[in-house]
Amino acid sequence: MTPTLLNGSPIDVRPIRRHELGKVLLRCLPDGGGIETLFKTQETIGMAAWDGDQCVAQLHCYRLVLPHGPIDHWPAWNRPFYLEAVLDGCLGITGPVWCHAC
Repeated sequence: MTPTLLNGSPIDVRPIRRHELGKVLLRCLPDGGGIETLFKTQETIGMAAWDGDQCVAQLHCYRLVLPHGPIDHWPAWNRPFYLEAVLDGCLGITGPVWCHAC
């Protein structure tokens, strides 16, 4: 099922691309160096929903490998309190996952 706006127009949900940075709100990612690190390590800063060329929603996220994956590129001030438990395998998940950042 394709997501739509209230008027029925389709919404394109996909990773945020580098050339689209001027069209998304960067409230949670104020540091240009941090943004560059994310593009180098995971090729995006998160996901966004698009109505044509307009960003209508976004989700900043980090790609992790569970359990015990490194989180060097995720700033300490932006980590949820339960992250260490997730990394330690408390959910029984292994392999790559995306974690919400904001």
